[in-house]
Amino acid sequence: MQSSLAALRPALPILIGASVMLTLSMGLRQSFGLFMQPMTRDISISVSDFTLALAVQNLVWGFVQPLAGALLVRWNYRSTMLMGSLIYAIGLALMATAGNLLSVIIGVGILIGFALAFTTSAVAVAAAARSVSPALRSMVLGIVSAAGSLGALLAAPIGQGLQDLYGWRVGVAGFLVLGLLMLPAAWVAGRVESGESAPDRRLFSVSAAGRAELRRWLAEPGDPEGVRDALMVKLRAAAFDDPAHLLPELEHHRATHANRLTAYRVIESRDFSGTLDRQRALQYQVLKSGIRFEQGWLEWCEETLGLLHELEQDRPRREKK
Repeated sequence: MQSSLAALRPALPILIGASVMLTLSMGLRQSFGLFMQPMTRDISISVSDFTLALAVQNLVWGFVQPLAGALLVRWNYRSTMLMGSLIYAIGLALMATAGNLLSVIIGVGILIGFALAFTTSAVAVAAAARSVSPALRSMVLGIVSAAGSLGALLAAPIGQGLQDLYGWRVGVAGFLVLGLLMLPAAWVAGRVESGESAPDRRLFSVSAAGRAELRRWLAEPGDPEGVRDALMVKLRAAAFDDPAHLLPELEHHRATHANRLTAYRVIESRDFSGTLDRQRALQYQVLKSGIRFEQGWLEWCEETLGLLHELEQDRPRREKK
């Protein structure tokens, strides 16, 4: 037990930051019901209107979660969590100043729903897990996940007390102050920068002997390799039989190359946009080769499928002859 605690010590700031962010994000959201009755009376909306905003929030939260995962890879944990925390605060500010249904849907529904995808379990747990070794991740996941249920114990009494004394708008303003605490928590938790500080990350360097071997290999000439594909042999053989038997296989080839091309395009937009230095430009050339290879295959598949369909249509006429 003591060894586990000692191993956790370097990651404690990250774990505390992730837990605080998750606690506040979930706790504030779970306490919005406190303001439903006074808010609906004050701005003349119905209870169903308020629940509609919460439904929009859940939908936006679900739809945006894949985007949050993509931005963690594209950007980093700190930028992603800070953006979510800031949007959360803006949503609370709009809720505190709401005067009609539209402002409630935008603040409570869209903005806070969007922010939840960047500040709740998926991102907070990922940041915490990345900061410790695999042997400790189960314990850390349990601790950070449990923190999400503690926020309501903090937020609800504060919101209720402020609302009883000064009204619901001041109660939501109190939530806004609590929400602003997510910003420093996200900053601290963001020390996990896309795996750079992960304890199980292995760093490698090229030795002098390895660099010399690399240079020798780079200078060694090589012959271009030919393309060998069983489909080409089948296509030649099909000239003596019914080529229609190859249609399913060609369709499969077309789908496979289309999927690869899509994956390469995603990598291109993610890793090679903007101005590139020499090293990145050379890496981009490798990707371009793969893109053009898949494009060539797709064009060939389309052309060959068209030819096979024409032959299939002409087969009854040829058989009559």
